[in-house]
Amino acid sequence: MKIFVIAEREQPVSELCAGARQFAEEVDLVALPTTQVVDGVADKVYRLEVPEGRMMEDAYVALANLIEQERPDAVFAESSRRIQLLLGRTAARVGGSVISNVNAMPGAKEASTMYFGGLANRKYKGEDGTTSFFFVRPATFPDAEPSGNNVEVMVPFVEPSYEVKRTEVGPRVKGDVDLPSAKRIVSVGRGIKEEKDLDMVRELCSLIDAELGCSRSIYEAENWLPKEALVGISGSTVVPDLYLTLGISGQAQHMVACDGATTIMCVNTDPYALIFEHSDYGSKADLYTVVPRMIEYFKAHPLK
Repeated sequence: MKIFVIAEREQPVSELCAGARQFAEEVDLVALPTTQVVDGVADKVYRLEVPEGRMMEDAYVALANLIEQERPDAVFAESSRRIQLLLGRTAARVGGSVISNVNAMPGAKEASTMYFGGLANRKYKGEDGTTSFFFVRPATFPDAEPSGNNVEVMVPFVEPSYEVKRTEVGPRVKGDVDLPSAKRIVSVGRGIKEEKDLDMVRELCSLIDAELGCSRSIYEAENWLPKEALVGISGSTVVPDLYLTLGISGQAQHMVACDGATTIMCVNTDPYALIFEHSDYGSKADLYTVVPRMIEYFKAHPLK
């Protein structure tokens, strides 16, 4: 069995290659020019060539040709926007099935995904004789280890019939949040009363080198934080060393996206909040008391 992995960031590269190795004798990494290739994770590294100034998704013809030539049984992919665009066009060209939001894989062509807001799982199986494409969520293969020699092979760019043209480049006003790579995350929910109160949470984040995340209510109802800060089934899945929640109730739609964290801590005044069932440590005090005290403590005892 042969499995292709396509990812951009170092952590997904390692995780997906390790997961693929559980099922396949050959694991090959397909790397974009921006991919952070890790040593010893795959048997081959197919490096897609993309001319300067061209969009990454225009490499779909070269990738489709490679898949048709090598005929992998499956492709395990990181669910980044760029890779979604690239693989969407590739799968349509080769006639492969695409399954997204995968949170468990009992087999190389078998997958479970969450639906009904994370309250249930739906099972899929890729068709035999075709290449199946799986967008796999973080922490799906927590105990697997990658291996390989990383023999690099260049894949020349093939001009597509229709190219995607970049007409304008502008600054990203929002979206500088990088939750999937964060080692520490502080997430806020309905317990935050006013938008200005996020300033004290940001101060805490700066003291403990954490990213600021949120529940759906803060992003969607209040619009206080960008989509990239949303932790949940419709946002980011995160696997930090520390996940601290402030005023988050702990509904399934949120917890399915953070239960891979090493340590979960919560602060919530509701003693019956579901978040306590998912947390390693919890406080039933008011976050407006706890957060200032944490700020005071870490100012006096900086993390090393």
